Amino acid sequence: MASKSKMRGDSSNAMFTLLARVVECSKEGEPELMNALGLSCELVHELEKLGPDQLLSLTARYFRDKDPLSIYNIDMGFLGLLTTDELKRGGHRDRRMDEYISHHASKQMLEKFFGTRGTNISTRKNVLNTPKLPNRSKSCTQDEARKIFDSWQATRFCDDIIDRYLLTAKLCQLPLFKIEAFVQSIEKVHASRSLKTASNKTASNSATIKERASA
Repeated sequence: MASKSKMRGDSSNAMFTLLARVVECSKEGEPELMNALGLSCELVHELEKLGPDQLLSLTARYFRDKDPLSIYNIDMGFLGLLTTDELKRGGHRDRRMDEYISHHASKQMLEKFFGTRGTNISTRKNVLNTPKLPNRSKSCTQDEARKIFDSWQATRFCDDIIDRYLLTAKLCQLPLFKIEAFVQSIEKVHASRSLKTASNKTASNSATIKERASA
């Protein structure tokens, strides 16, 4: 009984959010959502007259004698396809994450690319029996910098940045945290040069405009 009551509340809140969006779109002259839901202009105009509290009361009353699941029209075939695809993607994601851990990715990389944090990372390291590196310095020697640069250039065909970092690590045989730091430093230099070039171009254009104006 408590479960059904909670579901009724969840359905009421979902319907409130949907109707509030319908009203908002209608006021902005965008009838697409209203039409997609099969709501008449007359009904939506009446809904526009209600305050938020009244709209919330309306949706709660709507489900008082209705099945709370009646708001959902689930396409079982499409849901099945998406479920299968998510399971496949999840397996692929886990395999790549394990490879990242094995190649000594930083915590920041693991969180950014896989949403994995502290305890989970430590657990996976233990499961994979990942050895601790004696030196966790992000600084590169000249030889390491050359290897990373050459490998990063060689993997520029990769559309997926996660695959690119992993392939770079395999090519140059250096830890991912070091590759990450080197690539970030290159990108900062490139961004700085681009900004300086754009600034110089703007200054040059301004000078040209002033010369023409004074001529």
